[in-house]
Amino acid sequence: SYLNPMDTPFASDRRVMTLMRELGYKYRIDERRILLTAFGEAAHYAFYLSVHYPRQFSAVALEGGGVQGRFKPLLRRSEHAAKEVPFLILYGDKDQTITKEEFVAVHEAFSQQGYRLELEEYENLGHQPHPEIHQRMMEWFAALPMPQEPKEPENLLFRVQTVIYDFFRGTIKG
Repeated sequence: SYLNPMDTPFASDRRVMTLMRELGYKYRIDERRILLTAFGEAAHYAFYLSVHYPRQFSAVALEGGGVQGRFKPLLRRSEHAAKEVPFLILYGDKDQTITKEEFVAVHEAFSQQGYRLELEEYENLGHQPHPEIHQRMMEWFAALPMPQEPKEPENLLFRVQTVIYDFFRGTIKG
């Protein structure tokens, strides 16, 4: 689901939420185990999306983006539940697309408001996807406490999947 710049952000919200419902139904995805990743401009949208729809995501890991960008003005109103979603935000110290001082300051302001944000800086890394960062995201997701399995009747076949909506690649992993 790639974003069209003219869809900022509400039409894209509807498309993403519809896609999540359809895939959740089709693949019997446990809605309490949905993880969100994104890179760059998509990370700005993912941050916005998770703050405005916090009950849809268990955790969020972002690379090379976050609070800055065109969605920043829309982040003032959010549900209290957004403060329950853990965020991991990773960025390179050589990234020319973001101003580190503003980036860190804005994220610290959200942390002070009660959001669960972790920032990690990578040395000598610019604005590009990096395997080390992707590995760190997967380790971070794996270390998070996940909700207990729902109790289902013994005669019902039930499969719980963890799904990562990866907006950067436009793919779904599970």
